[in-house]
Amino acid sequence: MKKKLFAVLALLLVGLAAVTAVSADVISGIGWLEAQGSGTARVDGYVKNLHIKGNGVLYYRDGGEEDAAEVTGYGRKIDLPNGWVKYEGFRGTFNLKDADQTTVALHGRNIGLQAMGRGTVWLRGHGTYSYGTPDGTVTGDWSPDGQTFSIDSE
Repeated sequence: MKKKLFAVLALLLVGLAAVTAVSADVISGIGWLEAQGSGTARVDGYVKNLHIKGNGVLYYRDGGEEDAAEVTGYGRKIDLPNGWVKYEGFRGTFNLKDADQTTVALHGRNIGLQAMGRGTVWLRGHGTYSYGTPDGTVTGDWSPDGQTFSIDSE
């Protein structure tokens, strides 16, 4: 019985260590983030100003007030359940201002992202990013495994 209890406790500790390692991948910035690359870029939260361009599949959902997004370029718009909108074959730009409870994700190539506001940005793939901190600007490369950035307005 003691061996089983020890084994269960050991598994719980290993699981907790794994969760801590994943949680440590959240980077904090202030107010803005810019990124260029290929893979997946996702923005969640209050968007003061969002500009995203590229080629691929774009998803958009506004969980708060109905805010009008400006979408230009090519792609087939598909209205999905629960307020989601999907643009298949997206090749263009997506702009949004002053929107709360928003999620925008683009999976594809030649992604250009400029986000200002409060929330999270998740990047996975290959590319570069820069974001603001109290000490200045930080730059880096996208992670093939994904990386979360917590952005907070000043």
